[in-house]
Order: sequence, then structure tokens, then C-alpha cells
Amino acid sequence: MVAWPYNSTTVSGLDKIRTSDTAPTISDLGTISAAGTATLTLDTHSAFKLTAGGNFTLTHSGTIPSTQIVQGIIEITNGGAYTITYDSDFKFTDGTEPTLTASGKDVLSFISFGSSTDIYLFHVGRDLS
Repeated sequence: MVAWPYNSTTVSGLDKIRTSDTAPTISDLGTISAAGTATLTLDTHSAFKLTAGGNFTLTHSGTIPSTQIVQGIIEITNGGAYTITYDSDFKFTDGTEPTLTASGKDVLSFISFGSSTDIYLFHVGRDLS
């Protein structure tokens, strides 16, 4: 499970000190074609990017332990040109799915407080050029 702090280790006798942090790697999902599925693999990544090439479903895999906070970011190109169906585990501000840009990039952020069925998704950047 990818959670903060990334790749932390402890020093003998100093259990509260991080000796190394590394930035998360980006999972490039490529172009998601019509009737495709974009799966966010939360066990291995917390940063994702994709290009919409048709209507698709956004889902996730991995189990979020009840003792962990998992957060990340998604860059979607041309997402507003198509219909995105979101897995029911994603929850939105005011229950409303984000309106994405038809020709450009949007950034979504997500966070979960120890639940694989409550992943809060926020639209944090629209039409970024």
C-alpha cells in the first residue's frame, strides 16, 4: 500500500525518525479507449495520468488498511470529451462528479482515511495548459 511516508525506514533505537523518503512514481495508464477501464492500482502508486480516448470507467484496485491514510493525484487529458463512469467507492463534494475539460488537462486529488469503499475525489485543477 502506498501511504505517507513513502519508503520510510527506522534506525535502531530511533523509531520516530525517517531515514529516507522517495517521491511516488507515476503510473501512466496511456489512452483509455471506448468502453475501457482505467484502474488506479493503489498498492503500488499514488500518482496516475491518462488520456481519455472514449467513454470509460475509472476504478481502483488494492485494499486500504483501516490504519492507513492513502492519498494521491490523477492527471486526465481530454476527460470532458467523453463520459467517465466512476466506481461507487469514489465520493465527491456535494455528491457531484467533476466536470472535466474536453480538450486539455484536469487534475484530481484523492484521499481515503482507511477505507477502500470511501475514496474522496476532488477536482483541484481545471483546463491546465
